[in-house]
Amino acid sequence: MRKWEVGEAKGPRLDEALAILAGALPPVRFETVPAVRAVGRRLARDLVAQEDLPPFDTVARDGYALRAAQASCKLEVAGWALAGVPFRGTLRSGEAVAVATGAPLPAGCDAVVPYEATACGEGRLRCRVALAPGDGVHRRGEEVAAGVLLAEEGEILAAGAAGTLVSLGLDRVAVGRRPRVGILATGSELAAAPRAGEGQIRSSNPQLLEALVRRSGGVPVDLGTVPDDPAALGAALERPVDVCLITGGSSRGAADFTRGVLRAGAEVLLDGVAMRPGGTLLAVRRGGRLLLGLPGTPGAVRALGLLVVGPLLHRWQGAPSLLPPEVPAALQAAMTFRPAGVERFVEVRLSVVGGCWTAGPPAALWREDSAYARIPPGTAALAAGDAVGVLQV
Repeated sequence: MRKWEVGEAKGPRLDEALAILAGALPPVRFETVPAVRAVGRRLARDLVAQEDLPPFDTVARDGYALRAAQASCKLEVAGWALAGVPFRGTLRSGEAVAVATGAPLPAGCDAVVPYEATACGEGRLRCRVALAPGDGVHRRGEEVAAGVLLAEEGEILAAGAAGTLVSLGLDRVAVGRRPRVGILATGSELAAAPRAGEGQIRSSNPQLLEALVRRSGGVPVDLGTVPDDPAALGAALERPVDVCLITGGSSRGAADFTRGVLRAGAEVLLDGVAMRPGGTLLAVRRGGRLLLGLPGTPGAVRALGLLVVGPLLHRWQGAPSLLPPEVPAALQAAMTFRPAGVERFVEVRLSVVGGCWTAGPPAALWREDSAYARIPPGTAALAAGDAVGVLQV
């Protein structure tokens, strides 16, 4: 195998690598689940309202329903209506109906006056305020009209949507099936947290990947940790999952055997990506499963998890695109690099200053405002204020 020199580009750029991997994914498969369980998942098809919400004119406040044109008259109370218990009489001129919030608006009424804006005397009701048609009323279809597009195919269903869907009779929703993602760590030096013996390090990559898999809609499957033993690695890879993420041993050192085990009897999709960190990514397809060999460095695992694994899992479930559009941002501080023939992805914190996006130094912990600045190949230095493209992943 060819030896690649430091700084030399190996493999395709990130966008091309993602396209290659996305092309190796199986067709999107769907399942129908209750609306509340569809939250956070990708929709299999457009959601269109089949009816109005509310389905009829409803009372918006406790009071009296009447004709707005008769608000200046003395009115007789003909009956009452509650939420779920409509007024079943026939409203005549000069009459009103006592109503509670949520009740169907009695036929013949077009406004509701609150109790506190009325006075009663001699068995009759008198309004102390002027009314216009529609006052105190939720009109049919005011929240959602039949035929309105609620959400598009491929969109992630938001938590606040579940109640609305059920209210519209859409209590079950078709969504992309969640892939089962195996997570396997390799290395005799790894110790289970929180303890680590002499010469050992705490195994943190599985927890990092589990969190990223859940964030991307996948179902993580813990495949454990195997020592530096090709036979043990091979046996662990036999577990039935859709995608398998293997951390450690993906570089080309004497003790890094993962590449050989993964390549054996498999279709090699990628053997390196022109990026830093994470350039030693190995991707193969074996028996209908996608196997990704990741490096063991947590920073590289995080970068590949967010820039490669996450987008692929979203595409598996029906996402229309892989990477989000780049946000143009101005650097808050200067950066220097050792020139390399590959793109660099540098962690930054994205914020708005003076109405413009800026990219600042990263936080010690990855935050929701953390992102990756995309640095072109060969770049040695960038000054404060220079524009960079930033990926919010």
